Formats: sequence, structure tokens, C-alpha cells
Amino acid sequence: MDSFIMKAKVIPYTQEEIKSLFDYNNGALYWKPREVVSKFIKTWNAKFVGKEVGTVHKSGYKQVRLHDKIYPLHRLIWKYHNEDIDNDLQIDHIDANKLNNDISNLRLVTAQENSQHREAMKCQ
Repeated sequence: MDSFIMKAKVIPYTQEEIKSLFDYNNGALYWKPREVVSKFIKTWNAKFVGKEVGTVHKSGYKQVRLHDKIYPLHRLIWKYHNEDIDNDLQIDHIDANKLNNDISNLRLVTAQENSQHREAMKCQ
């Protein structure tokens, strides 16, 4: 079974924790340095700090692995800017581009609104 499940959308991290891990710029998150407590962390910092996070899943959305769990990048970006997300709501990409995670392109919607928007964008 695929380890990325769109319905598993709860981000268990606080906005403060997300901001401690990442910098945001133009719709992307970038790794921040971690406190050096071991040679492994020192090596990790040298390899990843300042690099853009995320990989594109076959669904077309970017995702990121944190502590052995995978999260949709657009949900992390939303929470980075807006704190908690009501679990009954979805995040819609206004321009229908799943890779455009600029905060100005994201909005909270109901499942019905998201479906209607998706159908409307197909007709254009």
C-alpha cells in the first residue's frame, strides 16, 4: 500500500514547530539548520540546510517526510501561515496547479467546494 494517503491530512506539528524546521519563500519550504548534537546532525546540516523540501508524488502533489511520516506540502505551508486546519476542510489550489503552493494560491474549502472548483477548472 502507498505510504502517502491524502485523507491522512492532520499535521501534528504546531505552527512554531513548522517554522523552526523550515523557511518559506515563494511557495516552497527550505530546510533550516538543526541543533548540532551529533556528527549525524552536523552531516545532515551540511547536506540539506537551505535546500528545497519535498518530492512530487504520483498524485501530482508535493510531499515531505518528517520523522518517518509523509505530509502534503501544501498543508504544511498552510499551517506555516495560518496555524491549525479544520480537519473537515480541504486546501484548494486556486489555479488548479498542484505544484503551485504559494500561500496566495491556497484556500480552505469544503470537499464540495473543492470538487466544484475542480470541475469548473476542467471546463476552461
